[in-house]
Amino acid sequence: TIRPSPRASHSTVLYNSQIVVTGGQGNAGEGSDSVMFDSWVFDIALERWKRRQLRGSSVPRVAYHTQHYAKGPGLLFIVFGASNRETTTNTIYYASSDKMLWSKLQPAGVQPAQRSGHAAAAWGGNMVMFGGSSPRTGVFGDTWWFQNKNTKWSQLVYSEAGGASPAPRAFHA
Repeated sequence: TIRPSPRASHSTVLYNSQIVVTGGQGNAGEGSDSVMFDSWVFDIALERWKRRQLRGSSVPRVAYHTQHYAKGPGLLFIVFGASNRETTTNTIYYASSDKMLWSKLQPAGVQPAQRSGHAAAAWGGNMVMFGGSSPRTGVFGDTWWFQNKNTKWSQLVYSEAGGASPAPRAFHA
């Protein structure tokens, strides 16, 4: 039976009636505990795994990242942040759902610090991200909004009247 190798720190996203698993850390025949750059699709109706061919000049090798399916024109998969235990990134990779041709996105303006272990959620065609950590900076308590349409980050700031922001945290759900 074809199926993904054992792994941790991967991402999953539900797309139509399929579960897409990307990256992670484990032993994929590349040595002990390596960071992977593969993608697998589990067809819920057929109860079967299929390896998804990743293509493009910027195929991400990621773990401790987030992945989202952004509804709307282009139907994109978006991967943000990653770590290989030594470094973190604030890179955004994206791919169309039909071709899985990965590219690296260059957002305009101010961006969140490099991190991994953050939590993020898709909202329409956008993404909201909170927390995470970096070996250099520690644990974050900031919240960011990524607008897919104009590829721009905005930091969300909590006002005194609206309440305090959540305490910094990483590797949370």
